[in-house]
Amino acid sequence: MKVSLSGVVVDKVVTNPPYIVVREPWSSEIRLIVLLDAPMALQRWQTVSVTGFMSTLVTRERALSAAAVSVYTDASGTTALAPLPILPGDPVFPLVNAPLDLSVRSQQSGMETRGLLDPPSSDPPPDGPEYVCATVAEALARDVGDTVQLTAKPVISTGDDAAYGGYAVIGEDEGSEVIRAFTAADLTGASRAAVITGTIALDGNAAKVISVDGGPGYNPQSFVGTAALCVAGSICNAKLSPDAASVGLSSKIVSLLLPEEEALYVHEPGMALGLRVEMSNMPGGLAAGDFVNTLGVMATTPAGERYLAASEMDKQAPGVAPRPLVMTNRTVGGGNWHLTDTAGQAGAAGGQGLNTVGLLTRTTGRVTGVLNDESVIEIDDGSCGAAVCPLWVKLPGVLDIQPGDFVIVTGASSLTGSSSAPERLVRVATADDIQSGCWYDTDAPTVTITTPAADGPTIEGFTAVSGTASDTSRVTKVQVQVNGGSWTDATYTPSTQSWTTPWAPARGDYTISVRAYDCNGHVATATREVSLVDVASAAGDTFTPSYMYGTVITWPSTLNPKENGEAGGNGLIRKSGAGFVWDTYGCERLKALQPGSLRFGNSVSNHYRWRFGIGPVAARPPQQIPGGPNFSLNPYGIGEHLDLCAYVGAKPVIVLPYYTAAEGTAPATNEAANMVLFCTEPYMPALEQAEWELTRINRHLRQDDRLEGEPCNPDPEGCNEWPRYSETTQDSIGYSVDEVVLIDTTPGAGNVEGHITRPGVKLVFRCISSTAGQTAAVSAPFYGSSWRSYWKYWEPVEVAIAGKSWTAADASVPKGYWAKMRRLTTGRTKPWSMRWELGNELFADSTVEAVDYNAAVQAIKDIVDDYDAPAPAIAVAIPTTREQPAGYGGYTPLAILNPTGGRAYDAIVPHFYCGPSVEDSQQPLTPLFEKDEGLDLGARTIIGLNIEAYDTACTGALPPIWATELNTRYGAFAGLTDDQKNSEFPHNFELKSGLAAAVMQLDLAAYGAAGSNLFPAVSIQQGSETPGRVFRMIAVDKLELVNDLYPSERRWVTPTYYAHQMLNYLGRGRVESTECSAAGLVAQGFWDYDTFRLFIINTTETAVPFRASLGAGVEVQSGFQHPYVLRLIGENGMQSTNECNGGTQVPAPVFGVDLQGTIADGIFSGTAPAASMSVYEFMLEASLLDLTGVVSTPSGPLAGASVSCQGFVAITDALGRFYFTDLSPGPCAVSGTASGYIITGDQVTIPVTGNGGAWAALDAVPRLSGTVKKWDDKQPFVLVPAAGAAVWVEPSGGGQAIASTVTDCAGNFALPVAAGTYDVKADHPNDSVATKFINGVSVTSGAACVSFIFDPDPLVQPGFCQ
Repeated sequence: MKVSLSGVVVDKVVTNPPYIVVREPWSSEIRLIVLLDAPMALQRWQTVSVTGFMSTLVTRERALSAAAVSVYTDASGTTALAPLPILPGDPVFPLVNAPLDLSVRSQQSGMETRGLLDPPSSDPPPDGPEYVCATVAEALARDVGDTVQLTAKPVISTGDDAAYGGYAVIGEDEGSEVIRAFTAADLTGASRAAVITGTIALDGNAAKVISVDGGPGYNPQSFVGTAALCVAGSICNAKLSPDAASVGLSSKIVSLLLPEEEALYVHEPGMALGLRVEMSNMPGGLAAGDFVNTLGVMATTPAGERYLAASEMDKQAPGVAPRPLVMTNRTVGGGNWHLTDTAGQAGAAGGQGLNTVGLLTRTTGRVTGVLNDESVIEIDDGSCGAAVCPLWVKLPGVLDIQPGDFVIVTGASSLTGSSSAPERLVRVATADDIQSGCWYDTDAPTVTITTPAADGPTIEGFTAVSGTASDTSRVTKVQVQVNGGSWTDATYTPSTQSWTTPWAPARGDYTISVRAYDCNGHVATATREVSLVDVASAAGDTFTPSYMYGTVITWPSTLNPKENGEAGGNGLIRKSGAGFVWDTYGCERLKALQPGSLRFGNSVSNHYRWRFGIGPVAARPPQQIPGGPNFSLNPYGIGEHLDLCAYVGAKPVIVLPYYTAAEGTAPATNEAANMVLFCTEPYMPALEQAEWELTRINRHLRQDDRLEGEPCNPDPEGCNEWPRYSETTQDSIGYSVDEVVLIDTTPGAGNVEGHITRPGVKLVFRCISSTAGQTAAVSAPFYGSSWRSYWKYWEPVEVAIAGKSWTAADASVPKGYWAKMRRLTTGRTKPWSMRWELGNELFADSTVEAVDYNAAVQAIKDIVDDYDAPAPAIAVAIPTTREQPAGYGGYTPLAILNPTGGRAYDAIVPHFYCGPSVEDSQQPLTPLFEKDEGLDLGARTIIGLNIEAYDTACTGALPPIWATELNTRYGAFAGLTDDQKNSEFPHNFELKSGLAAAVMQLDLAAYGAAGSNLFPAVSIQQGSETPGRVFRMIAVDKLELVNDLYPSERRWVTPTYYAHQMLNYLGRGRVESTECSAAGLVAQGFWDYDTFRLFIINTTETAVPFRASLGAGVEVQSGFQHPYVLRLIGENGMQSTNECNGGTQVPAPVFGVDLQGTIADGIFSGTAPAASMSVYEFMLEASLLDLTGVVSTPSGPLAGASVSCQGFVAITDALGRFYFTDLSPGPCAVSGTASGYIITGDQVTIPVTGNGGAWAALDAVPRLSGTVKKWDDKQPFVLVPAAGAAVWVEPSGGGQAIASTVTDCAGNFALPVAAGTYDVKADHPNDSVATKFINGVSVTSGAACVSFIFDPDPLVQPGFCQ
């Protein structure tokens, strides 16, 4: 018989004759001689596997002949000695002879074997039957002479035939078919046939039978069959019985008791087979070795293990506890045993050899895994080689066993997993049945630190330090040390080979050391050096576009009494006498803002008739503002916007009209394309001689519809204008449908007195619903509360002259026409470079489909392309989370990001308005900055959540993003009137809104946005009216002229302006990847040439200390440089405002503010002031700047000052900064000059270039300054600032005013005048006190400060400041 032995130990080696003696690893009592064909290079203690044929020597000793011997090797092929575990204290195995490299073994999932169980090549293939029949009926259907096999069939009866000898009647468990099988085997007590093989033959009655090894027609030279029969009461009979079959077992030996599972294992006295028995009321007093009888029914576990569900059991006799069968992991379970669909026993998946399921076994191996509940372990002895054959061990409880331990396990061979892929399992009864020990090795453990994850700076917050530790034997202890302190024991979890210990450090620098011990006393260490910071900056991959941090100017400005005349561009250009003038303060502050871009447009731009906004202002017709009752004369048009962009140095962004008429719904493709051509079409001088002109405008003022200025002949009556609207007519009879009336807004015209005063403005209306029974207050066109229900404004129209002019909506304009019209109306021949946006927030219109919107962009581009003009960059609107809920009903981000046919547009335009429309008085800052769900997202979340949503919705690369509107939304979108917004929610001009807007813009820069525009730039009003205060950066409240000469006005910039200015000047360069973990802080870094700048915004009302890592490669000079800070002064915190109605003031950001901080090893430590935006500037070590400095006045930085050093001159920017390079090392006297200012110089030493530059701070004071106060109207005897008072100076003794100004909200003024002697005068239009003056103020040798008090007492005279 062929026999294979795995994992036996060589006990003796003999070369002549060649043989070896092998034994089991744990016992030397039983040995076996293995005969070799030739000597082999083997040695004692070596582990081998052998395969051969059993034989008996002449000495009557048993031996294995024709043997093939396989040895164990490691992954490199080196022979391995004793791969099986060594029990401590076992004298048979000296530990020194076990030098196995288990680190290699663990990586290879076990040792390799060579030739294991490979049959000798000379063995003939086994002969078998021709047909394996599942049923008796299949066997009966075979032909005479066919060889067949039946498996696991019941023996119905036995008998003896006089002619052919003994036979067994083979049947079915379910079915009536039977067949006789003739065999010479002992049929006594036969109950089931494990297997029957033989030849189909006919008996004397011509019935088909199976001739096994006898019977009809039996020919031993042809085929010799097999009859493996099981007797009743045997485990063989039980395992061959189907589930639910009743069976009994007699005189079986108890091998293992599992009380907790209410089960035990039994086996045959010869250990041929074993079986699991389950019984809920098992008799007491049972012990291993006892003989038992039992009755029950057969069943199968989900893993395929057969067992007896016992109903009766009795102890027959006591016995001796059996010894286990010792085997390698690979042979546990074995192969299938007579397995059919209903009977037999499955082996382990991939198992080979004898089936051992149910038998008491002993095996060994290294623990390779411990399940989380520590009730099951996985072991491996390498016998499977590279194959995967896990062996699981079910423990009797939680034992101290770890990965790396080597164990000897004694228990029942069982199965786990599923019946389709059963895995090996050994069930252990008691802790004494599993022995573990430390495998001897010479290697140290492996230990790592995984938390913190890496050396260097990190913004993470920690509650523990943790890592991994492993060893080829076992890890016994892990200890942790922080910053050289005492070593403390960590908690080690063997099942995951992980360790952890609590650690909740403050921000700082830490060295963490860990050491791990194994059971052989070896030690391994690991170290992590971390800097815990609040801000971490690393190199980014985007640069701040020059168009970032822009703002918005809108075209309409209402024709109403609040304006005291027409104004445009949010009031920047205003009516003055017969013409229009720019507001000096607004324009200068806008220029000092240095916006990256200026957007022209807002929601009403969708219907904008751009032709009405070009040409002489006096010739521009009134245009009704879409969606509202008001009208605009278009004093601020395309030309004015582009002139303003050139003045302030901003990129123009213009919103193209989308609709064809004031209330139209069709795309204005031609009108938009012609607008693009007007701005960008190349000028052709050769066409200058063409008799082209602008279209004329028909305002429908005459009843014959003739144009203004055209002769009345031949019918003078046809020149008559339409009848004037009359409130008297309205009150008496009313107006009928289709009646036309004219309203003249000229003062004294009579029909609109008290409603509007605008010289020369005439509006024509057509009645659309009878006004009978209505009052003028309700139905009067233009000023009635519901006039749009009764009247329709007769919109002016363009009139083209054939061959000379073409309308803005014309589709057949000749090349060069629009370029010439640009030259005629603006004087400019060179095309403008600009960006375009088609329509404003069109997603709010349910009639606009994304595919049509995208097609309109392509149509515009196609038209422009025909004129050889540059291809326009056109963006389209995309909704944010605020606009997507019900109520908007338009297209979605998904639709516009993935239009059919591909994207024609160049960018997407979201409008970001953060925070709630109504402020939470209890938590005013949390929703504004932090809210991360719902419609009103906070400033810190709105950008990221929306852009990430766009990226998810977009197929392919996300198009560039340009946020052409952004701000906080306090008081907006809540259905409130202007007065309600300003009286109940006056928040958008407070410090918190400025910081929130800055947070959004920094986020946009971090996400690589192409541009951004804060909405809007300026709000200039007439009188003390409030509309427009909700959104603005620059504010002017026009009062009136003093003495008809000097303007009196309140003017200021909001905190948002200062924040925006800091972004424009300092938020430039490469956008660093910046993370911030400090609560309430927002951080963003920029690398700008040789300067690194770090923005820190504190959104709380308390100072916050922080540590910031400046990033790898940022080698800065020893001290941080000159921070800028935007912060409050006073006690109002985030509610601080610069409004003239009181409140804490927010001063201009100051360059070089003394904020404490230190820098070491690239870590900056500082404190962010409460409610502030600070910018910390760090000059790199290699900086070429030799001198940096600032010129400051008491009220803020001084722009335009001339600073000198070593003969070089620099001019200060809007932040008062100046820079010098190429200076000579050594002393330098820094001096400065500025018209009207006295500047104190500074003395510095210039270092060698590259060693850090010098710093100079120059103080400037105006030659003439002062204060103006008045008595409070509400509180007696209280002086308050006289904001907006006019102050002017005249030559001493009288004459024309040399300079004038107005007081700020604190009542202060500054007049930078040349040295001399002056008379200084002050007046206020809202005060009845006569002009105050002080004569003979000398500023010849120094500065002077004067003080005015508006007091009716003539004895109260101006004086000099105390």
